[in-house]
Amino acid sequence: MNAMRVLGAGAALAMVIAATGCSGMPHKDAAATLALYQRHAGPPVSHVLYTGLGRGFEVIDDSHLLLDGGPARTYLLTLGGSCLAYDRNGVFLGIDSLEDGQINAGFDSVVLLREPRLRCSIRAIQPVDLRSVRAEGGKTYY
Repeated sequence: MNAMRVLGAGAALAMVIAATGCSGMPHKDAAATLALYQRHAGPPVSHVLYTGLGRGFEVIDDSHLLLDGGPARTYLLTLGGSCLAYDRNGVFLGIDSLEDGQINAGFDSVVLLREPRLRCSIRAIQPVDLRSVRAEGGKTYY
């Protein structure tokens, strides 16, 4: 499962969720997995509250992550670009706006462990209804 670290950096805090193990591996059928979650995703939201109580995230493909935000809160994150293609095993979700306790589309980003200067912005955040995913017979990760 995913490890979680909280880092302090001056007045601004940064939270990092490290993807380890199977989290960094692409899904066998990424297109079908993405389509399943997109069918059950709500409209994009500008931000979501994030307390760090979730189990981390799963990489779906080169530009999508499924984030566990805690009990009954799962989000599909769409990234700007396909930076996950460079290094699936060293992915971190850098949350620059943690002092507000939220993740913001257009502000926060995904950072690669091996290429820390390479950042892919989070372009969209969509809540996912995992109950409807399960009702359709889809495999859920949480």
